[in-house]
Amino acid sequence: MKLRGLKIYFLLMMFVVGLCMADYIPKAQAARAEVSRIQEIQWPADEEGMINEYEGIIRFHVIANSDSDEDQELKFKVRNRVLAKVQNALEGSSSASRTRAYIEGNLEEVEACARQCVRAEGYDYNVKARIGVTAIPAKQYDDVYFPAGSYEALTITIGEGKGQNWWCVVFPPLCLVDAKESGYEKMFDEDYQGRLVLKSKVAELLRKGGVKKE
Repeated sequence: MKLRGLKIYFLLMMFVVGLCMADYIPKAQAARAEVSRIQEIQWPADEEGMINEYEGIIRFHVIANSDSDEDQELKFKVRNRVLAKVQNALEGSSSASRTRAYIEGNLEEVEACARQCVRAEGYDYNVKARIGVTAIPAKQYDDVYFPAGSYEALTITIGEGKGQNWWCVVFPPLCLVDAKESGYEKMFDEDYQGRLVLKSKVAELLRKGGVKKE
């Protein structure tokens, strides 16, 4: 009788497991299909597996070694040097794809430019440049609000990268327009109206949650 009872119990357990699997497998397949669909319509995930939620926007960060006055001042000098290099190479560009291609193709040069600036100022900090999708907290740039999310960004980390960061938007070229003697002045008219046009473009991309890959 005990053996018969065990057999019945085993059959019941197999039946319950079968019901659970019948419910789980379609859901798992649907979940995988949804992930594949998102990956097809979004800019590809970077090496950390993050999906770019706001395609068409490329942000720029320079992270200081620390919050000391010296390290913060160094951060701004690195920012100025890198912005000058990038804006000279991309003068007049109105394409996010061209901006991305330049950064990806010249990332070592951008990193070397930042490192040379650090060395010229008498510091031996390590410098690392990276472009990829990064989780960024909510930020306010002038009157444009950037919600927290995953953005494509060029990030330069100085030393331990434990200090406050400077950030802007390299495309649409908000910070490039601000760069001294920027080649974007004629293209966008560095006045109130020109800045308004760029901010409107950024706001539109944020509302849409990105655009399709170019």
